[in-house]
Amino acid sequence: MRFGLVGTGFWARTAHATALAQVPGISLAAVWGRNPQAAASLAADFGATAYRDVGAFIDAVDAVAFAVPPDVQAPIAIQAAEAGKHLLLEKPIATSTAEADKMAAAAESAGATGNSLFVWGEAGRSAMPATQVDAVPALRTAASELAAAAAAGRSRHPCDVQFGRDVVRVLAAAQAQVDAARPGLDDPPRL
Repeated sequence: MRFGLVGTGFWARTAHATALAQVPGISLAAVWGRNPQAAASLAADFGATAYRDVGAFIDAVDAVAFAVPPDVQAPIAIQAAEAGKHLLLEKPIATSTAEADKMAAAAESAGATGNSLFVWGEAGRSAMPATQVDAVPALRTAASELAAAAAAGRSRHPCDVQFGRDVVRVLAAAQAQVDAARPGLDDPPRL
């Protein structure tokens, strides 16, 4: 299975690309990032091709792994799902329930599966768990699960995009409750 990697940062390089390169039957074939020089560097280090055009990037692969924040991930994941690509997503899968619903619908329509490992928020990536964890084994497992499901023609998985959509819904509901309990929290201080 030919994977494309969206993202070029530290986590994309040290965890995602490394894990994808270690899974039998998977090749890291393409890299796309917002920084074309970083995409070229990462691609060169892993024997992949760097793409500047997202559409051409998606066309070149069977599956897309994401190592970017959810606001960057969502529109590209929707485009990839609509093109029939398998998705290896980070969670939350989107920053709004509307985007999460669009992504789940696109994946459902295309029959694609999805998995993820990370939690993002306004402050960035979650530090949980608090101890250092080697993410490469988990990513290898996620990529292997995705490849096996795709090979078997299965489009559902306990950690698929529908689960990711439900996580976004729970987070949105929790945020709404916090906002309702703390009116004016985001208002500037009055002097």
